[in-house]
Order: sequence, then structure tokens, then C-alpha cells
Amino acid sequence: MEHIFDTTSLKNDVKLYASALSSKYASLIKSIVFHEQIFRPDIVILSDQGLDLNEYKKLKRYNDHIINSLTVYYNKSGKDFGETRVAPVKYIVK
Repeated sequence: MEHIFDTTSLKNDVKLYASALSSKYASLIKSIVFHEQIFRPDIVILSDQGLDLNEYKKLKRYNDHIINSLTVYYNKSGKDFGETRVAPVKYIVK
């Protein structure tokens, strides 16, 4: 849905969309970095509401050597970005 409606206004800036099963973002990021040889990417995660921002802070801290930046969006209007009504809230993880 996000690729179609572009509520985050990132569609023209994104070079690669990837999906993780559940919240296994660390494995997905490492796979992209090492197998696709995309080094120090700027990562954007469209998160479910149920995932705490502290988990993303840990993800950034433990993988800071392979990623440049991490930005997380939550859907204020619903559980995730598969909804038709999306109100994105942006957090830059430091």
C-alpha cells in the first residue's frame, strides 16, 4: 500500500524495497549489505505499532558499523502501513 500511495513521500528516493518476516530486521539488513553489497545504506522501516522504538535504538546501536542511518515510521491511524488510512509518524533513530 505504501508503494502505491506514497504517504511518506519516499517513493522517489528509495532504491530498494525489502520485507522482513515479523521483526527480523537485523538479518534482513545484514543480508542486503553483505549479499547485495549495498554498504552503509540509509534504512527506513515502516513499523507495526506493536514494536517499541527502543528495539530500533538497539538495532541501530548494534549495527551502526554497517548502516548509515535508521528512520522509523509508525502509522498513527492503524496497526501498520497495509491500511488504507495512513498517518505516518517519523522517528530518526540515534
